[in-house]
Amino acid sequence: TAVEVALKTAFRKFLVDRGMLHSRAERPRIGVLGVDGSYHGDTLGTMDAVPPSVFTELQTPWADARGLFLEDVPCVWMTKDGLCVVHGASERPLEARTVLELFHAGAPGGDVRRSAYESRIESQMDEYERRTSSMLGACVIEPVVQGAGGMRLIDPEFHRAMDAVCKV
Repeated sequence: TAVEVALKTAFRKFLVDRGMLHSRAERPRIGVLGVDGSYHGDTLGTMDAVPPSVFTELQTPWADARGLFLEDVPCVWMTKDGLCVVHGASERPLEARTVLELFHAGAPGGDVRRSAYESRIESQMDEYERRTSSMLGACVIEPVVQGAGGMRLIDPEFHRAMDAVCKV
């Protein structure tokens, strides 16, 4: 229910900021920016705020994924030696001694990764809006660990990049 209310609030603000709240004729189709493998709950709005999956396809055939769901999200994996490795950040995996190193906003290489992520996200958003004639009016992403997506620890710099892109 909390996610459902958050979506309603975000979409309303999106429309108010653009002067579209009271004119249904001017309203575009509005979607969410999210991550592939997401799951936010069982209400109708939250089921539409995720990509098709086993949670929506079979259980709720009326669900209509409304948004851009980013794939190949950079994730942090722990090695058997205790190193934290970010896969998907670049061609060569990034290594850190601890997960806290990665969460620290001033971590080495963080600005470079965040900038690359921002460019990638912005490019995909532009392509989505051009291809679908829709607008992205909210961002929904699991904080830190994406549970339904396989207990994935998403690179904190990717979260920061999504936050920065959505604030523009």
